[in-house]
Amino acid sequence: MKRALLALLMLSHVAWAAEAPLKPDWSQSIAKGVNRIECFDLNENGEYEIYALSFHPYRTSVAVYDEEGKTKYNTIIPREAEIEYGDEDQTIAAVADIDGNRYLDLISGTEIRVGSINNHRLYRHQRIPEVGLDRLYNRYVWMVKDTGLITSISFADANGDGKTDIITSSVDNRIRAYDHEGNVLKELTMDGSVWDAKPVNADGDKKMEYIIAGFKGLYLLDDNGETMWEQPAESRYDMAEAYDLDGDGKPEYIGLSEDIIHVYDSAGNRLWSHGRPNIEAISAMGIYGSSQNYLLVGAGSTLAFINPRGEVNWEHQVRDKILSIKPVREEGFVRLFVGTNDGIISYRIDEDIFKAREAYKQYLEALKYFELEDFETTIEHANMAAEIYKEVGLTPNESDARSLATKSMNIIEAEQYYRKAIEHYEAGRYNASIEAAQQSIEMYKLIGYEKGLNRSRELAELNTGKAAEIIATIKNREAGQRYYETAESHYINGSFETSLEYAERAYEEYERVGYEPGMNVAKTLIELSREGLASKTTTTQTSTTTTVKEELEISQDDIIMYAALLMSLIIVAGVLKSKLRKR
Repeated sequence: MKRALLALLMLSHVAWAAEAPLKPDWSQSIAKGVNRIECFDLNENGEYEIYALSFHPYRTSVAVYDEEGKTKYNTIIPREAEIEYGDEDQTIAAVADIDGNRYLDLISGTEIRVGSINNHRLYRHQRIPEVGLDRLYNRYVWMVKDTGLITSISFADANGDGKTDIITSSVDNRIRAYDHEGNVLKELTMDGSVWDAKPVNADGDKKMEYIIAGFKGLYLLDDNGETMWEQPAESRYDMAEAYDLDGDGKPEYIGLSEDIIHVYDSAGNRLWSHGRPNIEAISAMGIYGSSQNYLLVGAGSTLAFINPRGEVNWEHQVRDKILSIKPVREEGFVRLFVGTNDGIISYRIDEDIFKAREAYKQYLEALKYFELEDFETTIEHANMAAEIYKEVGLTPNESDARSLATKSMNIIEAEQYYRKAIEHYEAGRYNASIEAAQQSIEMYKLIGYEKGLNRSRELAELNTGKAAEIIATIKNREAGQRYYETAESHYINGSFETSLEYAERAYEEYERVGYEPGMNVAKTLIELSREGLASKTTTTQTSTTTTVKEELEISQDDIIMYAALLMSLIIVAGVLKSKLRKR
């Protein structure tokens, strides 16, 4: 019955859960192969721009779009070394406003291979207005030589001075931090090439930590380059990220190695892993109504949304290979930009759909914990689902969630009565146990919780049986006591036969209920009665023999007396006869 009810409740929520949360908003293919996407309001006018960077050996470019997908401009990042060497390959690029002057800074890493020359450089160009013209151009600002082949570029305050610095990793085993003028602020050395490095301020102080994807493993370094923990690997780590997935205020650390994502906690303990082929992009997006985040993974043409426990909540197929992902939360919805081989796609996630999916997920959690009889957790998830459903106007779904929460609260109250009934039963207070069990039965009936109802009924029956057993025991013990007192009275009066009869009856009554003390005293009285009876019989037999003997002795005297008398008579008779003859 309960399972059928739960199935019906789940079906009423499925429609919202099945609806795809991603809706294509716009797409652009001006720049192919979008490897990186950044979004910020450079002009501080309340509208952000989307910067789509495409890395190509001979043509690294930045395409800029407004929020509606209209192209603002597309610029090629200059390769200054071509003037000197005639050949220079660009390998990586990033954009930011590192000096706060509201002009776009183009940061790029290049590789020069001409003859015996094998050099690597880091450039900064800036998009500034061209004098006398209503347009921008890319002005060369500075260049740093001998950087090693740069594998990643990030931005952070490396020295705590409140300014944005450039963080790079390279295959020459180095992590370097540069200020906005190209001066080296920090250089950390690893044992092996570094393929990605992300700055992290986990504890909120002014000192950075760095999560490092290296040739020999994944590492977390402190601000001085000391290893806080490491995870060695048979194959190199290609990508490193840090996001607070579970919402506890501490980042989880993510490393990609051989198409397997490994997630670690702040102490370096592995939480979970997730593998799929052709992973090129990793990002994170907030979960509505929570401080938790989805991990977004681009693998081939599949965009996967993975929850903080490592479970895939849903997937979306994109038309081409995914190279980059950038979520942006706006008022009432989330914008998700996806860079592919063919260009950039903007998706819209309507907040109501997103909220409804989150509510459905919370509702499923509530049902799961209801099945497990964890009603406290059921209430927590059901109330969360109800609040979100209320916010998006899904009144029937809200009602279902609140009903589940109310039912769980009532079950908790009924469980309290049931536990009291158990306590009374174990203490031998069967009447009190019956009363508490009946209260739980009434509540279980009211809420229709069959499992609890059956359990309480069984306890009530046990109590009733125990009470009847006790009553019967008391009756047997009382009867045994009456028989014993009667036997004892007869014993005192010397009526041992009667005493024995009643003592045996007392023993039988005590034995029926297993009352050992009563059985022992009755047994003792039986033995005493038998002894008294035996003693009385022997005394009676002795008295009878003496009387008979005495009687026999008197009879003999009489015989002698009568014999003497008879002899005398005979003698007298003989004398008289003799006298008569003489006459």
